This record gives sequence, C-alpha cells and structure tokens, in this order.
Amino acid sequence: MTNLTDNSEPLYWKVLSQLADGQLHSGQAIAKQLGVTRAAIWKALKKLEQFDILVEHQRGVGYKLAVGSIELLDLQRIWQAMPDLAEGVLTAVHLFRDIRSTNQYMLDEQIHQAIGPVACFAEYQSAGRGRR
Repeated sequence: MTNLTDNSEPLYWKVLSQLADGQLHSGQAIAKQLGVTRAAIWKALKKLEQFDILVEHQRGVGYKLAVGSIELLDLQRIWQAMPDLAEGVLTAVHLFRDIRSTNQYMLDEQIHQAIGPVACFAEYQSAGRGRR
C-alpha cells in the first residue's frame, strides 16, 4: 500500500482532512492542531470554496462539511474495494491530494514497468483528463 500524500501538502487540504469526519470543529481548535493562526484557517476555508467544497459554519460553534459536498478518497477503502488486489494483480496504489495529471504521472514515472500493475488516484487534477 502506497500513500504519496506528505506533510508539505497545502493548508486547505489539511483543513479539509480535519473536516472530513463530518463533525463540527472550531476554527480555533483546527488552528491550534495545525499550528497556524485562526486567520490562516479562514483563508484555507475560502480556498475550499473555490473548489466548490461546501463548508457549513455555525457561529460560535465551528465548521463542518456540508452533507454530500465531498467524500475524500480513503486508501484503506480503495484497497478493500478492489477485488483484483486480493489476487495480487495490482502491486501498488498511489493516492494524491493534488496533482497535475495522474496519467502523466504514471507515464513520466513509468512505475507500472518497474513494479507491475499500479493504480493511481487523485482528489484533484489541475491538468488531467478526468478533472471534471
């Protein structure tokens, strides 16, 4: 199992990951946990709006993802949902939060030739054919 998401991911992805559980989280608590200012959290939430990710705000209580606005990819669930993996067909699954193109990544890295069949998923592609 391979997860290529690293700690250098943008703040808005970290905030989204915090909100992915569907629970209310105060902006102050998120800021403290991520080691940033409350203003930085507000800017990250505005960035999520640009991706059409709906975040509900309850004044004095916190933020949460709007029901049905997004379901993040989960590497564990992907592995469990792909029956070919149990048979050893795929050798790795690569998961990105943000990438230009999963197809181009696979072509550039030639990962599939080095280790066998590989699957590649991304939350967002900025130049990929499947970005819509």
